[in-house]
Amino acid sequence: IIIKELVGFIKPALKENEINVSRSISIPALGLFIAGCVFSYNFVIPYILEFLYRYGESAGLVTFLNVIDFVTFVLQFLLAFGLSFQLPLVMYAITASGMIDSDFWRKNIRYAIVIIVIFGAVITPDGSGVTMWFIAGPMIGLYFAGMAIIERKERKKLNT
Repeated sequence: IIIKELVGFIKPALKENEINVSRSISIPALGLFIAGCVFSYNFVIPYILEFLYRYGESAGLVTFLNVIDFVTFVLQFLLAFGLSFQLPLVMYAITASGMIDSDFWRKNIRYAIVIIVIFGAVITPDGSGVTMWFIAGPMIGLYFAGMAIIERKERKKLNT
């Protein structure tokens, strides 16, 4: 309901081409966000919780997780993955705007991987390093996917 009201408020101020551009951006963005949430919910969260419980048991710790903490943990991961799955779209938008060329992504891949790994380390709930890769791995894959999409669009543009 909130999104419908927001669109109804903004739409009269937009021109027809701006409406088309916003549609062409919002549909992939929503799809990527949902894909990130589904991926996190089905693959990442169960493995992270299992790992954390086993890690705690092996250290002789008793893990208490109440409902509020569990829901907060799950929602934070859903939001983090939903937003991180926007990476290819952000890369494409930056390249399409002309701020940088498509070679930038390939030349700076090492720096991107380091930044992604640091991001994964910052948002993980423990210091083991294993859960960090549950976050960094998919994001590195998304970086490569974004790079491939950008390069494919560049080749199409050069061929036409």
